[in-house]
Amino acid sequence: MEKVEVKSNLELREWLKNNHQQKESVWLVRYKKIHPNYLSFDDMVRELLCYGWIDSLPRKLDEDRTMTRISPRNPKSHWSGLNKRHVAELEKLGLMQEPGRKMIALAKKTGTWTFLDDIEAMVKPADLEDALSNNPEAKKFMDEVAPSYIKIVLYWLKSAKREETRAGRLQSIIEHANKHERVPKLS
Repeated sequence: MEKVEVKSNLELREWLKNNHQQKESVWLVRYKKIHPNYLSFDDMVRELLCYGWIDSLPRKLDEDRTMTRISPRNPKSHWSGLNKRHVAELEKLGLMQEPGRKMIALAKKTGTWTFLDDIEAMVKPADLEDALSNNPEAKKFMDEVAPSYIKIVLYWLKSAKREETRAGRLQSIIEHANKHERVPKLS
């Protein structure tokens, strides 16, 4: 993949302005915090959102620089609450660009904009609540685990495409929770 080095928000914004329509991912090279040309992760993410792009894999490059794989956002990817808050802030500041707005409009149309809302709010679906109420040991375990694990479980359950898959996942969650275990390899 191509490597694109930037030394500021403005350089990244300019690159995105000129290249946001490309389909290929690139390695975005940024300087580390100790360097005067440091671009923070949050600033990078905000710039990417403006143009409908997203970050993924981080990598160490050398003593002074890191690189992050950036890509045009997949229209099927779900929007986190943090990214939605970033977008609202960027809109207020007048920084959002049309390519970013188009991705948001598409996400709202397809449901990917709100897909994670109930998960981030830790709302357990009725079938999970029913299963937990019928399994006191599983409920006890799920009440004691970290919220981050609950969110992973809720996403795994919600992302099942078929009812049989969802039922199998629900059964696995309850079986493991009854043994006070986390479900291994949720994917």
